[in-house]
Amino acid sequence: AAAALEHVGEALRISPEFARAHDVKGAILLRQRLPALAAESFGRAVALSPRNAAYRVHRASAYLVLENEAGMCADFQSACSFGDCEGLQWAKSAGRCR
Repeated sequence: AAAALEHVGEALRISPEFARAHDVKGAILLRQRLPALAAESFGRAVALSPRNAAYRVHRASAYLVLENEAGMCADFQSACSFGDCEGLQWAKSAGRCR
């Protein structure tokens, strides 16, 4: 994981506007049990590519770990508006989002 984080960091030094690299960094951080930092990286990916549903779903997963239900539901709603409703359906069935 440390090597992967180093590689994605290098990619971001070269191209800080590379949304996918921010998303990958968030995934690595989430696996390292650093959900707040992961949410921040996913947030950068969302800011750079706001219509990408996957980035919003990924940030929602970090929010779930952080117990930020409002953020999670908002991201799942947005992802659904861009065509990925699976997370929102799960959250609704779990009684998490309306």
